[in-house]
Amino acid sequence: MPAKRNQGHADATTRHALRAAMTAHELMSASATVILRRSAIGAAALERPTAAAFAEGSTMVTEKIAALAESGSAAAQSTADVAMAAVGYAVQEATQFGTAAGRLASCATPAAMLAMQQRVLGGFFQRFVTHSLAMGDQVMKASGAAMTPFHTAARANARRLTR
Repeated sequence: MPAKRNQGHADATTRHALRAAMTAHELMSASATVILRRSAIGAAALERPTAAAFAEGSTMVTEKIAALAESGSAAAQSTADVAMAAVGYAVQEATQFGTAAGRLASCATPAAMLAMQQRVLGGFFQRFVTHSLAMGDQVMKASGAAMTPFHTAARANARRLTR
């Protein structure tokens, strides 16, 4: 069962990592387009200021503030989710440790104690891998959530400025 669950976490983490990489690529490409177009608008406005150039500059500032606020909110929520998961894992391990200590104390022979230690450590390692993969998945989702507002704004601007 843990192997299937771990594979599911690994698959989800891979999907989230690929999605984040594609989003980052699109963000960089759209940003380059927007920077190029806005630089041209700004350079033209130095020679001949226009209302359109002023509006573009105002839009640039307000949309960056909005994207930053959305990104910060997403990052804060994601951080809280990751922290809560970490606390949950710590509580689970503390409970497992208490149970393991009781089982080890009830072993009648050194051989029984050695066998119990192997089971306890095997269980710990399986949970560690499962929790690590799940945390990696949460972190990948968090990075995507924090990047999304910038990605959305940059792609919309690139489309608008290249018409």
